[in-house]
Amino acid sequence: MANGQNATVVQKSTGGIIPYAQQWNITLEKQFGDNILISGAYVGNKGSHLYDSLGINQLSPSLYNLGATLLGSNITSPAAVSAGIKEPFAGFSTLYGSRATVAQALRPFPQFQNVGTAASPYANSTYNRSK
Repeated sequence: MANGQNATVVQKSTGGIIPYAQQWNITLEKQFGDNILISGAYVGNKGSHLYDSLGINQLSPSLYNLGATLLGSNITSPAAVSAGIKEPFAGFSTLYGSRATVAQALRPFPQFQNVGTAASPYANSTYNRSK
């Protein structure tokens, strides 16, 4: 994986968890005489440990108090320098050019753009319908 690109990780703690779904339904009908039929039905579906992707290279909300102006400033700008914020690694400004912002420098993995998780079994779903 090269610096400046997106990355995907598989988390060891969730690897191997297989998603599954459960479905159920019931229909009841009752006929009264030759002309009256009453029918009721229910269907349900529950999905567990469905795969989802999480972005894990987001700026911590605790840093929002720095303000949008400073976070959007280039890492070499006078505002960043006066705030004491430096390049997180040698060559950061060269790698990102005009995108070498304070916000990018303060990400958990500043060497990458977006870091997502693959096959993370965090999602669940439910569906219920009666008629």
